[in-house]
Amino acid sequence: MWLDEWRALKARIRGIQDGAVYFLRADTGETHNSAGEIINAVHSLVRRIADFSEVHGQVMPIEARNSCVSFLRRYNDTFGGLGAGISLNATGYDGAVAVLTYTSIFASEFDYLIAGTSELVRSLTVRAFLHLQRSIVADPIIRERWQNAFTSGERECEKMGSLHLLQHGIWAFKASGPGEATDLIYDEPRLIDTDERRASAGIVLTEWKKVNSLSELDAKAQAALGQARRYAGGILAGIDIASTRYLVMVSEEMMPMPSQVIDGDLTYEYRNVAVNPGTPSKQR
Repeated sequence: MWLDEWRALKARIRGIQDGAVYFLRADTGETHNSAGEIINAVHSLVRRIADFSEVHGQVMPIEARNSCVSFLRRYNDTFGGLGAGISLNATGYDGAVAVLTYTSIFASEFDYLIAGTSELVRSLTVRAFLHLQRSIVADPIIRERWQNAFTSGERECEKMGSLHLLQHGIWAFKASGPGEATDLIYDEPRLIDTDERRASAGIVLTEWKKVNSLSELDAKAQAALGQARRYAGGILAGIDIASTRYLVMVSEEMMPMPSQVIDGDLTYEYRNVAVNPGTPSKQR
């Protein structure tokens, strides 16, 4: 996942910055070639950032991708070093300070651009669904609760699902009209107070459907898509709603999900929660 790789790169940036502290304080750039060591380390890091941008550019938020491309272009224009070999455009104390400054500013800007983005919320939401399904498999008490919810119907499933997402910092709601949001637990208009604003990593729209058999899947999937599309809002109580909406098909056994639907800036992604799943090998 690109966010995990970025965290590793950011940790490396911090490591270089920490190592440069004493060098910068001493202002003796050529002692034991310390300036050259810092410049080489930054050059190596920037080439890693270039690889990161090339591999993951298409899945980043567009502002973050543009920031990455712009940084690499400015850095290469100023210092070189992104092709074969090490650039000689940065040398000595001044060169070490310059490459550190460029890289530090980029890291701060990139962090700012990805903080609170839909992609970050999406990562947390996907993790929550993976955790939920594995919990059902691994924990007999959780499995029994979900089987009881499945028997009771969609209302209980969406309440249980909302509560699980909340454990991961995700506030889930469902659409009840073009601009109306309904709380999944209280089944009333969505209200978010100050504590919820502080605790929330993001807000997502979900639609939960109970699917009794594979023959029902297409109809239930289309119904969930139609209901999710009714919600036209993009902000709820001052907080941006994630651009990925989740259509959750709750079934007894695992089912193959329809492909995601992309509609302009919105993505509708199907997720399956199986309350009595077999092992993955038995699903093949």
